[in-house]
Amino acid sequence: MSILKSLSRGETDVAKFVHNLSIITNFPHRYTDAYNKTARTKARALEKMMKLIISVIPQFVSLNYFHCDLECSGGYKSPDVDTIVRALAKLPRLTSLSLDFGHGPFLLVPPYLTRSSLSQFKNLRSVEICGEASSYETVLGPLLANNPELTRLTIFGGQSALVASLGEFQVRYDIHDIPITSIFIGCSLDAIIPQFLPHLRHLRIADIKDAVIPADFWMALIHKGITLVTLLANITTDALMAYLESYSGLEVLSLSPVNDHHAEAFYRRVLLHHSYSLRKLSIEIKSVGKWSVGPRVLEVLSRCMKLAELNMPIYIIHQPSVVYDPRHGAVSDLKTLSCSQSLCPV
Repeated sequence: MSILKSLSRGETDVAKFVHNLSIITNFPHRYTDAYNKTARTKARALEKMMKLIISVIPQFVSLNYFHCDLECSGGYKSPDVDTIVRALAKLPRLTSLSLDFGHGPFLLVPPYLTRSSLSQFKNLRSVEICGEASSYETVLGPLLANNPELTRLTIFGGQSALVASLGEFQVRYDIHDIPITSIFIGCSLDAIIPQFLPHLRHLRIADIKDAVIPADFWMALIHKGITLVTLLANITTDALMAYLESYSGLEVLSLSPVNDHHAEAFYRRVLLHHSYSLRKLSIEIKSVGKWSVGPRVLEVLSRCMKLAELNMPIYIIHQPSVVYDPRHGAVSDLKTLSCSQSLCPV
């Protein structure tokens, strides 16, 4: 608060040197226990802070990244947030926007985030949406429609409708080709998502963690010929294996299988499809099994001509009078080798 006051008084010009700014509040809801003195005091403090923020935003001329905690319990007033959003949109170098709507039951997109104010952003390249609201069409629509250089989209939340809303704004905004190349998803995908994929023809990087992915998602990628060069996923499925086997050219792959079900198919068929392009491979498992590195797997890995980084467990079958060093032989040319060794007696 003190730095905001100094900026508003013209006592410092430090704002012009700031590249990253985050505003995080933990105030209770403005109308919660209105007769509680502490609640009223915090509400007044929030009002003062919002006024200060509004007055100093134009000074952040070098700002590249802005994050704001917009949880419903924050007690924000619609006019204040609308003014802040419009002021941020005028900053010449702001290219990354992150909005957190909080977590909890029955959350909705805050009414103070209007299409008209969000439509003021024209130069965003990265957007991050976090929270558990039931729909973010009013947020994602204007941001995707008005920022032709937007290539990175991050979505974290607990509701499948969060991503399903991506398909809802196509008609409203007449969007047919979105320049997104990187998508980071931390929520369950609705079955409607394949309808949105045709508009992501430029997608090349997908980081999907802690998410339930319907088979239709991978099938839609196959059907539309969308070939990823980087894929990070924490669950292996038949559909995912089918997708990886449908093309060649993957460069970075990270998997966290929960069982051995797809290990044989991966090493026998899938990996060979990308043997001339794969540079980094990470297999994260918590127990020894078919995914672990052994002599047979090493033989397959040796066919990956460009593999420079390998991060996976080593499954060593102990045999008397045999010294086995995974850093020699088939993987001796790797620039980075991160392995966990597990001994298994014969």
